[in-house]
Amino acid sequence: MEKIFEIMPEGWEEAAIREKALVRGRNIKTPKELLRLNFLYQTQGETYGLTSALTQISENQEGLNKTAVKNRIVNSAGWLKWICENLCRQFILGKIK
Repeated sequence: MEKIFEIMPEGWEEAAIREKALVRGRNIKTPKELLRLNFLYQTQGETYGLTSALTQISENQEGLNKTAVKNRIVNSAGWLKWICENLCRQFILGKIK
């Protein structure tokens, strides 16, 4: 994950709040944790319930039920779009290869 964080566009963490992806910090406190949750859901979770179970056995994400996972994933859509658009801009400008 650290390699991914290195190429993220400038302002991506602030965009999590601005795009209303990170609204409450009970179990997911940082944009990095939220991005990890999204990657977990997309790559391993397959369902909100399975992702919930996986978060409960992972390090920092105790207590996320499937409804909480669903809400965070759904609320991340605008933020993930912002990240993708800005990664494309960086690539076009030659800032990442």
